[in-house]
Amino acid sequence: FNKTIEMVSIMDTLVENVITCGVCLKHFDEPRMLSCSHTFCLLCIQQMALENNGRMQCPKNDGTTVEQNEINGLPMNEDLRKLVQDIGKFRVLFNS
Repeated sequence: FNKTIEMVSIMDTLVENVITCGVCLKHFDEPRMLSCSHTFCLLCIQQMALENNGRMQCPKNDGTTVEQNEINGLPMNEDLRKLVQDIGKFRVLFNS
């Protein structure tokens, strides 16, 4: 029984790492994918650009930059958006 609880705890931690934005440290909201394949919340990307003269630099320091006028055109990470949604629904059901 203890091993099962430990496994569930580890899985929960792994899932949280996948669905959490590395900038705001909250569950992704409107996750947008950069050309480097890193994903951040749309508002986080917009805020980073505002704080850097209209140019967002990927926080993973891989050299990727996005200009302010390109941000809204970044593709939605639909798989991640759906995962965040589904996990939220599951947790609501599980905790009821």
